[in-house]
Amino acid sequence: SRYRGTLTWLPNFAFNFCAQKIRDAQMDGVDLSSWRAVINCSEPMHVQSFERFAERFSAYGFRKEALATSYAMAENVFGVTQSAIGEPVRVDVVDADALQTEGIARQADLSGGDQRRVMRMLSCGKPIPGTEVRVLGRDGEALPERHVGELAIRSNCMLSGYYNRPDATASAFAGGWYLTGDLGYMADGEVYVSGRKKDLIIVGGRNIFPQDIEALAGEVPGVHPGRVAAFGIYNEDLGTEEVALAAEVD
Repeated sequence: SRYRGTLTWLPNFAFNFCAQKIRDAQMDGVDLSSWRAVINCSEPMHVQSFERFAERFSAYGFRKEALATSYAMAENVFGVTQSAIGEPVRVDVVDADALQTEGIARQADLSGGDQRRVMRMLSCGKPIPGTEVRVLGRDGEALPERHVGELAIRSNCMLSGYYNRPDATASAFAGGWYLTGDLGYMADGEVYVSGRKKDLIIVGGRNIFPQDIEALAGEVPGVHPGRVAAFGIYNEDLGTEEVALAAEVD
């Protein structure tokens, strides 16, 4: 507001944190109209976080169309993808059961009043110039659109290796592609991130993304957004993992 700033990059939990923690008294005289793009660039991103942020700060000149997304990592010298600035970020409404059990981001048909569980996936945008993204299956094969797998990148600005870590470098590359460890899919040329490969919780054959549970827990009054961790604990009697949750509360 003071210096008429235009660009900011924030992790997803920061949108919730700002919307919940910043008081009206702290916003007295603040003008956010110069903000051209506030870019969500870390963790799987949630539509609800954008909605809360826009609703909270619209009274102070914030424009909803300034909300944007980016898939970013240090290994690609920050940017991999970027949504179009000044345009609404694409939201993909998919069948939650198909995503969790089949690994397919099948679009939900809501025209007939379909009551199946759905998930609103927020696009990370399209790969930036000079960068390619592909989705790989368990055996390293390229997967078609809307199939969930590990995201791999190849670009003219990515790392050549990890410093003094030949073991980590060897495991991070496959055929010139950098293996990100992130799970996601592509649709109409845009990238959607669903979670981290190593964080996946498998309960009775169903893939549970911990950040979905963490986001729900962060909505509970008294729970600090971004200070929640969901993880799996193997139950020998059930023969599968159970979901455990730890949260920092007031």
